Amino acid sequence: MAETPQKPYNKTKYIILSYIVHFIIVVWYLFVKKRDLIIPEESKKIIDSGGGFIIAVYHETTLALYRHATQYLQKKKKVTMVALVSQSKDGEIIHQTFARSKLKSVRGSSTRGGTGAFRAILKEMKEKHVPIFTVDGPKGPRHEVKPGVIATASITQVPILYLDARYDRHYQFKSWDRHFFPKFGAGLYIQYGEPFYVPKGLSETEIESWAKTLEQKMEENRKQLEAFVRGKHQNNSIDTML
Repeated sequence: MAETPQKPYNKTKYIILSYIVHFIIVVWYLFVKKRDLIIPEESKKIIDSGGGFIIAVYHETTLALYRHATQYLQKKKKVTMVALVSQSKDGEIIHQTFARSKLKSVRGSSTRGGTGAFRAILKEMKEKHVPIFTVDGPKGPRHEVKPGVIATASITQVPILYLDARYDRHYQFKSWDRHFFPKFGAGLYIQYGEPFYVPKGLSETEIESWAKTLEQKMEENRKQLEAFVRGKHQNNSIDTML
């Protein structure tokens, strides 16, 4: 089936909007408290090496982990990040907002511009840059790991570091990914899983199988962190639908 061509749009509008979004995030996050950052020792060693790994996250955590990527990984750990961002209009906002924090992004997805984006990611990784994959993006299904991250790990033979983020109080949108935004003064919790290694030379069927295995690991990590946060804040209304 032929891909639906992307309708042209005014990028200037999205550049202006990105400055507004970036300002709101920076100011709002001044009041978001960093509660816990849970990283297994093996994952910490890989991060401290400064490169040679892949970051895997859910689409719903893009905003929560945006500050973690720019402030902790990029600024504190000196890791050069590059995000895979969709070629849609929403992707343009994300792409431009990332640029405001000097976070590089490659445009493309599994539905549009995928092959070119895949090659660009591999090129970036040769320069020791760390790619960020929103594994269930750009349009879901929610929490379903797409094969791109597995194919990339298989070719490059670098580990996947998957992580999740939760607030003790947040608003949740009625979007397909149920994206969430912290309430004023909320606490942020981030948890990494153990490094996930993928064999080399996988067939298409094997890639799908490994994607399901990563999906299970990421779900276990998500549920564990969510239970931990709810256990610490039993009296909070953690999620409020918008």
